[in-house]
Amino acid sequence: IKEAMEKQFPNMEACIWNTEFLSNFMNLMPNVSYTFVEVNSFYLEIVYDYLRNIFDNVLINPTEKEISYYANRFDSIIVRKLITRAPLLKPYSNVIGNNKDIKPRSSLIYKQTIEKTIVDIYVDRNRFSIYYEIDSIIFDLLKTYTVNFQKLFRYAYYRGVEKELKEYIEQDIRFDTNKGEFYD
Repeated sequence: IKEAMEKQFPNMEACIWNTEFLSNFMNLMPNVSYTFVEVNSFYLEIVYDYLRNIFDNVLINPTEKEISYYANRFDSIIVRKLITRAPLLKPYSNVIGNNKDIKPRSSLIYKQTIEKTIVDIYVDRNRFSIYYEIDSIIFDLLKTYTVNFQKLFRYAYYRGVEKELKEYIEQDIRFDTNKGEFYD
C-alpha cells in the first residue's frame, strides 16, 4: 500500500499502519486485521477510489454497522481522515552514505507513534472488534514501550478523551503517568 500510495500521490502526507502488530499484546489471536490509511480530508475520496481499484475490502470512514458487515471477516483497508495534530514519526530519508549520484528521496508516508496508537485504539475500542482485549493491549504496550505522556494526553485532548483516558490508565490499568511505572 505504501509503495502504491507513494507512486500515485508523491506529495501527499499520509499515515499508514496495521493492527497486526497488536496481536503480540493480546491473549487470543484475532482473525482479522485492519490497515488504516489516514489522509487529509481533501484526499479521502480520491485515495479511496484509487485503493478500491487495487485492493478488495476497502472502506471509507465506515460506521459500526458497515464494519460489522464488511470488515470483520477479512483483512480490511480503512481510509479515514488524518487528524492534523496526531503525533507521527517522520519518514526515513533514503540517503546512502555520501554518494552524490544517488538523490535523496524522502517519503511523506508517516508511521504512527505509540502515543497515537494508544489514543486511537482507546477512541475506537467499541467500533472495531479487534480491540476487545483493550486492557491487555494497553497494559502490555505500557510495559513494553516508553511512552511520552505529555504527547499522549495532548493528542487525547484533541480527540476529546484526555480526562477519560488518563483516568482509565491510572485506575483500570494501574499505571502512574507521572512516574512512568505501574502502581503494583
